[in-house]
Amino acid sequence: MGKTIIQKIFESHSPAGTDVTPGSIIWLDLDIRSARDFAGANVVKNYRAHYGDAPVADKAKTCFTFDLVVPPSNIPYANNQQICRIWAREQGVKVYDVNAGIGSHVAIEQGLAYPGSTFVGTDWFEVPPTMKVIIKGQIKPPCTARDLTLAVMGQLGSSGALGRAIEFYGPAIEALDLPGRITLASQYADPDAEYVETVEVDITGLEPLIACPPSPANVVPVREVAGRRIDSVFLGSCTNGRFEDFGAVAEIVKGKQVAPHVMATVVPATRGVYEQMLRSGVLATLFDAGFIVSNPGCGGCASGHLGMTGIEQVNISTSNRNFPGKQGAGDTYLASPVTAAWSALAGEIAVPEV
Repeated sequence: MGKTIIQKIFESHSPAGTDVTPGSIIWLDLDIRSARDFAGANVVKNYRAHYGDAPVADKAKTCFTFDLVVPPSNIPYANNQQICRIWAREQGVKVYDVNAGIGSHVAIEQGLAYPGSTFVGTDWFEVPPTMKVIIKGQIKPPCTARDLTLAVMGQLGSSGALGRAIEFYGPAIEALDLPGRITLASQYADPDAEYVETVEVDITGLEPLIACPPSPANVVPVREVAGRRIDSVFLGSCTNGRFEDFGAVAEIVKGKQVAPHVMATVVPATRGVYEQMLRSGVLATLFDAGFIVSNPGCGGCASGHLGMTGIEQVNISTSNRNFPGKQGAGDTYLASPVTAAWSALAGEIAVPEV
């Protein structure tokens, strides 16, 4: 029987003869094991409880990434981060501190995560079944990879791929650059691999999409909610915090101003992205247009941190979740950076122009 991509990766990181069929629980050799500022302190406490001061094996394969609340805005997060720092110094473990950015993106920039590798956080999992998603059609401006993502989410639902690995296929996927996909690019499944489900998503005639509250799966064309007044815009997160995202926004807002009643924030995914923005002039363009530019990290996507909404406020965000309370007490709509940029200028949800 053929194997899916995730089975091939797991097999290459397991002892010979390991059963990597879906549902199996296996010993997996990890290329990198990481913990964030959210759960990292508990990792340290559990390690001390079980192993005391014993040295960590493969220190070069172990790291912390601080990205959720950076710099810390409350004492618990400050304490968690410091617990991790102290232990990391004792153990000789690398810390990507509060100035580094979002852990998953730092991992890609630093070459820690790459096609075929295993990079694992503080989760456990079994060998997952794989879903095959075939994208039919191409992405055309003003649509972006984010609109494709929203189309898939709208069809699958917010839990439609829960506990599953996903393989994407189709000409639209092949046409995406790395910032557009951030996915495996150099491995393929066997022709006779078994999939738990195969789904076709037809994006022929795709138009700009938006996910309405209270769910990322509540996806409709932007035109259906256009005109609703907004109070804030958040550009960033692990979904759309890359230089290419901000470059596209800068082209739209150059020489213009964010609507006076709108609080618009920009949070780069990593320090490297921030540096690109600084040196290219993109940061200055966004600043001149009225955007608040913050340090790298999760920003508004981390509940309780930068740019929360108040009661009855409306936010348009490029993050990946809009469940109640995720970004404050108000309503959050999820959209592409292009849609968010046009909306920031208009002061209301706006259909992007070509």
